[in-house]
Amino acid sequence: MAGGLDKRGAGPGSVDGRGGQSLTNAIKGFQESRGLRVTGTPDAATLAALRALGCEAELRHVASAPFVTDNGNWIVHLSFAHGISEPAALDAQLKATPGVIDTGFFLGMADIVYSASAGGVQRLERTP
Repeated sequence: MAGGLDKRGAGPGSVDGRGGQSLTNAIKGFQESRGLRVTGTPDAATLAALRALGCEAELRHVASAPFVTDNGNWIVHLSFAHGISEPAALDAQLKATPGVIDTGFFLGMADIVYSASAGGVQRLERTP
């Protein structure tokens, strides 16, 4: 979230990957500067920006309240019905979206990946 806000002039100061009051204030500043309702949370406008990428976006909840991580961040689950054809491009686009701190793509971190589905387990290996 902080990185995307900082690129748009509403950053919380130094970007440390952690939430807290400075990040909440940065989100509020971004929302106010865009004429959005000021909530300080990834609200409908942030989710709409994510959905514009062609996915379903759902804020993680516990009971009826948004789930907040130990660092004070919110988690949004994205689901792409037709898969992701260009993960690196999507990763960059998501990280540039106001309200997004990071993604769970973990690109370039493994040489071998095991993918499990109802059809079985598939071993995928990076080719040099």
